[in-house]
Amino acid sequence: MRTILAAAAAMLLAAPAYALQDHSIAVDGSATIAVPPDYATITLGVVSQANAVADALGENSAKMHRVIEALKAIGIPERDIATTDFSIQPRYEKVPAGQEYDSDDMRAIAGYAVRNNVRVTIGDLSKIAKVIDVSVNAGANASNQVNFALRDPSQLLDKVRIAAMEAARHKAEVFAAAAHLKLIRVLSVSDGRTGLGGAYSDYQTVPIVVTAEKATTERQPTPVLYSDIGISDSVTVVYATD
Repeated sequence: MRTILAAAAAMLLAAPAYALQDHSIAVDGSATIAVPPDYATITLGVVSQANAVADALGENSAKMHRVIEALKAIGIPERDIATTDFSIQPRYEKVPAGQEYDSDDMRAIAGYAVRNNVRVTIGDLSKIAKVIDVSVNAGANASNQVNFALRDPSQLLDKVRIAAMEAARHKAEVFAAAAHLKLIRVLSVSDGRTGLGGAYSDYQTVPIVVTAEKATTERQPTPVLYSDIGISDSVTVVYATD
């Protein structure tokens, strides 16, 4: 019994000392670095329609071959042209006016639509407008968007993380000085980066629209503008204080 009481007394005496050592300040810090993109991807496609599926497929294949050859002719390597999706879809007859809606399998097939999309990776950003223009002239009549990105943001992320830690340290020093405390050591660090679309962004998207008709007169190149890409991160740091 004496041993148990002695141990309990020792714990009670030690508790205040532990509490005094547990004083801390939690702060967050963030930083952003803006840099120009070093490559882009653009999705272009061909959509063809015909009464017979073979006719729609044949037209679509011929146009897509012309698009690919046009891209290669301006210096885009074949390895940088990749199919992203291909589909053959039936087109059903319209529901007559006044008639209740019928499901697709209750209506006759009126024709077929074939879609073939490719993603083009462009290392020379000055070629983006030419890629769009030659693709349209070769038969591309569907598009998605241009994505500007960075090939390797890891080194920039290291720099921005260091800057975020420095920002957190500065904020902690201001708080500690105002509270007449002294920072002792870092107790914990939490990274605020959550991935693409979260705490940082290493890409930029620009929507584009291309027309199905080939230009009949001379025109200016398609304008495609982009800005710097922001690489950002944030941290939460807990400092022990005295």
